Amino acid sequence: MSALAIISILLALAFLCLQSWLVACEVNFVRLRHILLKEEEAVRIRAHGSLRYLLDTKRDFSLALRFGRVWCTLAFGVFLFPLFKGVFIVFSGSWGGQFLALALLFVMVIGCYFIVAVWAPRSVDSQQPERFLARSAWPLIGWYYMSWPLLTIICALGRKVLGDRVSSVGASLNLAEVDMQIAALYSEEKPLSSFVRSVFSNALRMSELEVSDVVLPRSQVEYFDLNEPIEENIRIAIESSHTRFPLCQGDLDRVLGIIHIKDLFREKAELSKMDLRKFRRKTLRIGSAESLEDAFQKLIRNKVHMAIVIDDFGGTIGVLTLEAILEELVGDIQDEFDIEESWITALSAQRYRVSGLVPLHDLEEALDVFIENDAVSTFGGLITQELGRIPEKGETLELNHLKIVVDEVDEKRVISAIVSVLPKGIVAD
Repeated sequence: MSALAIISILLALAFLCLQSWLVACEVNFVRLRHILLKEEEAVRIRAHGSLRYLLDTKRDFSLALRFGRVWCTLAFGVFLFPLFKGVFIVFSGSWGGQFLALALLFVMVIGCYFIVAVWAPRSVDSQQPERFLARSAWPLIGWYYMSWPLLTIICALGRKVLGDRVSSVGASLNLAEVDMQIAALYSEEKPLSSFVRSVFSNALRMSELEVSDVVLPRSQVEYFDLNEPIEENIRIAIESSHTRFPLCQGDLDRVLGIIHIKDLFREKAELSKMDLRKFRRKTLRIGSAESLEDAFQKLIRNKVHMAIVIDDFGGTIGVLTLEAILEELVGDIQDEFDIEESWITALSAQRYRVSGLVPLHDLEEALDVFIENDAVSTFGGLITQELGRIPEKGETLELNHLKIVVDEVDEKRVISAIVSVLPKGIVAD
C-alpha cells in the first residue's frame, strides 16, 4: 500500500473521530438542558464561563454542529476512496472477486462508521455532560465562527430556491430529533404518555411561531365602545358569551383598556349610570411579529389574559389571548359555552365548505396546497385581503389552485366559503 493511501486512510479515521465528537457534543447539549431544569444545578453550571457563553448566546451552535457532521461524513467517504480503488486493482482479474471484496469492505466501513460516529457517542451514559462540554467549549466556539459565514450563504441560497418553505437559519431545533430530546427528560422507569409527548413537541415548536400566527383578527374582535349606550355594550357581551372585551373610543385603534364582565356584575349602581372607564384594566400591547414564546412570558409576567396586537405603525390588527397560546400547546380548549365547529367539511371530491376562521396553515395541510401570504393568518382574512373589502355572498375568486365561492358573510367578516381544489396543472390568476 502506498504512502498516499495510508495518509488518506488516516485522514478518513481522523474525520470519523471528529464526527463522533460532534455527535457527542450534540447529545450532551440535550442532557445539559435537562440538568438546567433544576435551579441549583443551573446556578452551578452557569458559573463556568465557556458553558455560560454556549448556553446564553443567541447563536445557533446546534446548526453548526449538524453542518460539521455533514462535512465529516463527506470527507470520510472521499479519503476512503483510495482504499476502495486499491481493492479494485488487487482483484482486477476476477469480476466476482472484485464484487465480493468491495461488498465486504463496504459493509465493514459502514459498520465502523455507525459504531464510532453514531451509536457510541449516543449510547455512552454521561452523568456529567457539563464536564464534557466544558472541555469541548472553545473548539466548538471556534468551529462555529469558522463555519457560520459559509453556512449562512448556503442557507440563504436554499431559501432563495425553496422560498418560505425553508425555516430561518436561526432556528435552533431539529424537530426530527424531538423524541430524543423528550426522552432525555424522563428515565425509562417513567414512560411518557402520548398526550405528554404531544405537549412537549408543541412546546418545542413554539419558538417557530409569531404572534401573527395565533392572533384573533380585528374583524372578529368584539369590543365595548364608549360612544355607544352601555345597554348596547351589555348586549354584545351577552350575545358573544365572552368575559373580556377591549374598551375603545370609537374603534379598535383607540383602545383605552380591558373590561372584565365580572367587574360589571359586582357593581351595585344602576346599569344606565355605570361609567365603563371606571372598570378598565391595564392594556398590554404586543407587536404582531414578536415571537409567541416572548408574548406568552409577557402575558404571564403582567398577569393578564388578553393583549392588543399592533402593527409597525401602532394600529390594532387583533387581540392575543392566553387561551389561544395554550391551545398551541394542548390543542383546542372548549368549555360548556363553546359550540364545536367543523372548520373544513368535505362536500364531494376536491370540494369543501371552509370556515373563515380556519388558520391558513391548517387549510394548506388539509387541502395539500401552498398559500404564499404572510400578511393574514385566517382563510377569511385571505379572501378579504385579496378583494380589498368584505365580499358579498356568492362572490367568486380563484387563488393558488383554489376556486372560492363566498357562502356566508356578515358586515365584519367571511363566515364560510365553498372551496374547490383545481388540478395542479391549472394555476389561478
